[in-house]
Order: sequence, then C-alpha cells, then structure tokens
Amino acid sequence: MTEERFPVQQTKMKDIPKDWAREAYKEYSAQFGTQQSLERLGERAGFSWCELVMLLYQRIKRIEAKGQK
Repeated sequence: MTEERFPVQQTKMKDIPKDWAREAYKEYSAQFGTQQSLERLGERAGFSWCELVMLLYQRIKRIEAKGQK
C-alpha cells in the first residue's frame, strides 16, 4: 500500500507524505482560516518548502504552548 502524497514547490523533492501536509494545514487554517481547503492547496501545487517549514515549526510551538498551560 502506498502512502498518500502531497505536492511541494521549489525543491527537488516534488511531494511529501500527506500527513505532513495535514499538520501544516492545521497551522495554516489556525492563522489564515479555512477559505482554501487542503485539497485546493494541493491542486494549486501545494505549499512551498519554506511555507511548510514555517507552518510545521509554528504548529510545534502552538502544541508546546498548550502543553505548558
């Protein structure tokens, strides 16, 4: 069984595991809303690699902050 993949821009690696994209999208939607779905982002070539890194980092920080309360 192959895992689902999600496109990523501006890198030699053309796609990433969709689970990574889902986690990045959780942060994206927390910051920018849900006007654009994860599926629509995928249709539009996905996140750029720098967006992906930023969103995943901020997601980790958000999770850590919740754990400290």
